[in-house]
Order: sequence, then structure tokens, then C-alpha cells
Amino acid sequence: MRTLTTQHRPARTAEEHASAIVLRDLTVDGAIHEQGAFRGYEQEQSSLIFLNGQRGGSYRQVVRISGVTVQNSVSDGIHLWTATDATITDLRGVDCFRGGLTITGGDNGVRVDGYRGSGEFTGAHIDIELDTLSNGRLHGDFEIRDAIVEDGPYTRPTDIECGDGGRAVLENCAFRSGFTMMGLNGTIRVTDCELHDKDGDEGLVPRVVHRGDDVVFTRCDFRAHGTRVDTPRSEILAGVRIQQTYSFDAAALFNPRKVVFDRCTFSPAPAEGTNDGGEPVVGVRVAGSRPSDGQVVVRDCSFGQGLDHAVDLTLGGRLVLEGTNRIDSRIGFRVGSLPPGDSRHRIEENGPLAPGEHTVEMWQRGG
Repeated sequence: MRTLTTQHRPARTAEEHASAIVLRDLTVDGAIHEQGAFRGYEQEQSSLIFLNGQRGGSYRQVVRISGVTVQNSVSDGIHLWTATDATITDLRGVDCFRGGLTITGGDNGVRVDGYRGSGEFTGAHIDIELDTLSNGRLHGDFEIRDAIVEDGPYTRPTDIECGDGGRAVLENCAFRSGFTMMGLNGTIRVTDCELHDKDGDEGLVPRVVHRGDDVVFTRCDFRAHGTRVDTPRSEILAGVRIQQTYSFDAAALFNPRKVVFDRCTFSPAPAEGTNDGGEPVVGVRVAGSRPSDGQVVVRDCSFGQGLDHAVDLTLGGRLVLEGTNRIDSRIGFRVGSLPPGDSRHRIEENGPLAPGEHTVEMWQRGG
């Protein structure tokens, strides 16, 4: 069951925003070790705090949360479903299975200033994964500042999604357990953030699913981990994976978008053990794309020593190099071997490349 919920008594928002629900200086403990099985999502709806407004109009439930700790949950710490106007400050999540802060519905406006997520038993990431219409849309307006999600053996990647003309603004955050950024016809702006991949065998994280409006990273620090001992894997490890797919939005094929890295740094992070599988560790990997699907823009970025190569384009894609990009990785750019006439690769150089002392070659064809 849900511990504190508005589900069965939604706000009367037909004519105006509902009076604020205020939660301040509160700790909610879900006693996770006494609740039975949950890792197979057996209890995924058992949120500690579940808040929502009505879905049929333009007015929302106002929520003010400050100084709250949610911990030991078999599901979410705080779950915002639909039609909320939430201001959250100094939130702490510890060992919350589906996320310390989870948002799944449309028509939400959420501002977060100060979040700390951690845990050794299950973790407490941020999860914005929109799957319920509100007021006929999945639109959301999200601002997240000063949020840190620490990595742990069971902490899952932070998931940021916005759609229907919405936006997500992230500033001065650190997501150390992997991440997914997905623009579903919404814009995502990530500034001055520390972004790690997941140290382990979680597969396709971190990734940007390029399926809508632009995703822009400015002055961000990307760190690609190696693989833990005894967990060999077949996936290339990357600071970020650009997975361009339009399976849910065919019209986007005719409306090319950009993923932009502006003054970002890419480097390998220390791992527990070695990369047993022998796969390369790269800064950016572009996967499953074509030139017409949009651009990956790399502007004034730095790729550090220890990376096998800076950018992997073996599966195709359109890469635009702007400004001066410094390459200290062993290999600069790796592209695939394609038959004559195959134009899946398109590379535009609008600025110089500065090879570092560790660069063996700037371009390598293979794969």
C-alpha cells in the first residue's frame, strides 16, 4: 500500500490550483527489510509519498516539500503522478527501489533545489519517466539543481524524460550511477554537471535517446568506467552513448535534431578491477544512426588520456566538429568500414583538432 497518498482524494482543481500540501522536516521509513520481495517489481506501487492532482483540467495540486527524508522503500520515496506544481528543497533519499524522486505523469511543474540520493541495499536515483496523460498531454517543466546521486552496487541510472514541448533544466548536479536523457519533443539542457556511466554490466547506460528536440550539454564532465572484475561484457563502454531511434515518433525522421557537447570533458574513471571483456572505453559512441537523423555536435571539448578513442562512429552517424577539440585519447575518431556508396557516415570539421602527446592516430577505419 501507499503510506501517504492523495490518490483517492484528488484535489478539486476545476477552477483554481489546489491549496498547497506542505511536508516539512519529515522522515518516512518504509522498513524495506520487513516487506518481502520487491526487486522483481512485486511492490512497485507501494510509494511512501504519492501526490497527484486531477487529470482533466489545466489546474494543478500545489506541493511544497522541504527537509524531508524518504528511506527504505520497496518502491518510490516520493512519487509525483499527474498535475502537480511541486517545489522541493533539501530532499534526501536512501535505499528507495524505484527512485528517491519519481515522476510518471504529465502536466507537472517541478523545481528541485538540493537532492541527495544514496544507498547500499537498493539505491535512490531520480526517475522521470512519463507514461500517463494529464490534460491530454505528457508535457512537463522540470528544473533540478544541486542534485547528487551516488553510485552503489544496486543503484540504477537516473532517468530524465520530457515530452510534448516540455523542458528539463539540470544544473550543478552529479549523477554517478549512469543516466538516460530522452527528449520526446521536449528540450533538455544540462549545465555544469558530473555524469558517470554505470560501473558494471548494466548494458546501454549511460545514453541519450535522440528522439525529439535538442539535448545540450554545457561544461559537463563525463566519466567512462571500466568493468568490474568477473563481469565481462560485449558492449563498448562509453562516457555517453547517443542512441538515435525514432520508433515512437516516425515524424522526427524528417525533423533532424542535435545532441550538443559544448566545452565538455571526457575521461575514464577508476573502476573496481579491470575491463575483463577487453572492449574499448570511449568518450562518445553514436549508435544506430544515419546522417539524416540529426547531428552530434562536439564543440571545444577535451578527451582525456586513458580512453581508447574519443568518438566511435562505427555504426554510422553525422558528426560535426566545431571550435578546437583536444584529443589525448590513444585514437581520435573511429569510423566503420562501409561498402562503396554507403553514406551512413558524415563528418564535418569546422575547426581544428589539437592532438595530445598520447594520440597515436586521429582517424581509424575499422569495424
